[in-house]
Amino acid sequence: MYIGAFLYQIALNLFFLKTKLTSKSQVYKENDNSGISIIVCAHNEAFNLNKNLNSLLNQKGVSFEVIVVNDHSTDATFSVLKNFQEKNSLLKCIHLNSKQKSKRKALTAGVKAATYENILVTDADCQPANENWASLFLSKTTQEKQMILGVSPYYLEKTYVNQLIQIETFQTAIQFLSFAKNRIAYMGLGRNMAFTKDIFQKYSQYEVDKKMTSGDDDMFVQRVPQQYIDILTSPESFTFSQGKQNLKSWWRQKRRHYTTAPSYKLKDQILLSINGLSLLVFWLASTFLISYSLKVLWIIAIFIIIKSFVFKKHLKLNNQQEIKWYWPLLDLNLVIFQTLIILQNLFYKPKFWS
Repeated sequence: MYIGAFLYQIALNLFFLKTKLTSKSQVYKENDNSGISIIVCAHNEAFNLNKNLNSLLNQKGVSFEVIVVNDHSTDATFSVLKNFQEKNSLLKCIHLNSKQKSKRKALTAGVKAATYENILVTDADCQPANENWASLFLSKTTQEKQMILGVSPYYLEKTYVNQLIQIETFQTAIQFLSFAKNRIAYMGLGRNMAFTKDIFQKYSQYEVDKKMTSGDDDMFVQRVPQQYIDILTSPESFTFSQGKQNLKSWWRQKRRHYTTAPSYKLKDQILLSINGLSLLVFWLASTFLISYSLKVLWIIAIFIIIKSFVFKKHLKLNNQQEIKWYWPLLDLNLVIFQTLIILQNLFYKPKFWS
């Protein structure tokens, strides 16, 4: 089993190494007639909206609007939006009457109110890399490619939790973008993703997903035919947000995220389960067997070298931040935590969405 897990991980990382994730991007021409609607679903996001809304409203080189769907907030969200709206005609606000268990109804309301056929979604706590963010997504959207999956790193901080977040986010990006590039798209980031109204109306099934506490973005992606999906990986198209500040809040977030997996297509569940289980077996068995045979060090070294090459090749997905030399220890920590979270969710399913 140990050798099998090792060989599978080597094959998987060679697949990542072989896959080219660079994507040509260009700023959209200002004289084009089409535009894009930027949608943010917000529940009690007064602080983040006040901090980040200007970065959305200051996009250049494209016709656009910003739609904020206020999903029954109880903080100062309404007042913040009112103040912004008085100063900027590009902002459109929608106020829902009842709180939802998922963001899909809020997103549906935003799409219905959108002026443009092209939709770009992000979260209230996110900031785009620059003022060309929206135009880059619009330039990538075509009749053939109507869903564009983007990248969304977290700001770098000097804490243990942030280092876990960085390596998890980086590896997740490499995996889901590599799979999408090879027409095995299984997820997307709701904080940086574009699609057309037509695609949304055909494949976003609110009634099916409304009870989900997380991951309705993933279900949307999985329903869209693979030939319509593309990726955008230029650093100028990134959005950035702050990661969780302590292990408890990160753990809670991961518990919510992992509730989505049982709803995935069976083939995706099997593929992702094998990926995770083989990594768990490899690290745990390596830790155990190293005390019996130093030859195991050679196996570990081969794995670390190949995976380091993968990290180096796709470093831009991590905003060019070098991975710490002790990443194998973080990887071991991460796979153990992920396993414990999955086991915890088997006995108690979290019931929160934000």
